[in-house]
Amino acid sequence: MKGSAAGLLKTPLSVCVLGAEPEVRWIPELGARAQTRYDFCLSRTLRSLTMQITRDREPALFSLSDTGVAVSAWQSEEIARYAGIDRTAYFLLCGALGLLQYRALALNPLLQPNDFLHATDGGCLFSTCHAKQEYALLLERPRICAGCVQFFDCLGCEPEVGALLDVIGFVRNGQPKAMASN
Repeated sequence: MKGSAAGLLKTPLSVCVLGAEPEVRWIPELGARAQTRYDFCLSRTLRSLTMQITRDREPALFSLSDTGVAVSAWQSEEIARYAGIDRTAYFLLCGALGLLQYRALALNPLLQPNDFLHATDGGCLFSTCHAKQEYALLLERPRICAGCVQFFDCLGCEPEVGALLDVIGFVRNGQPKAMASN
């Protein structure tokens, strides 16, 4: 591994988690257990990205903003329950998907959000679904396709891809089912 890539892997990015949802307070702990790329915290620093849990009625799992990612809590309880994952893990997974795209845009100024549009075939979490409820089917067996892994790796986002794959593995391998109730 190159020295600069090794440094990127060892330096976590600060991500401030914002929102009123009760699960927000558990995201830093769950995030630390699932991956090492992001340092999720509940207070904002000058250099931190944001992961905002919103109540907005968004048709997708997340959207990108100027400072980070917005994860829509709308229908999250039903989708997480259907997929058999803890709601906090759902927010973490949606945030990791968005943070990967956010970093790709930050590192590659010629990219546009439309460059991330993905056909619904293949069961990839980056697939574009017509209704938010359709994402529940993708979350039953969460994965990202090899094409997306290669695409984001080529954009210089290897550490973020690794973090997303770690979060997916954490969710697949039985993340705590009742973390939010602690």
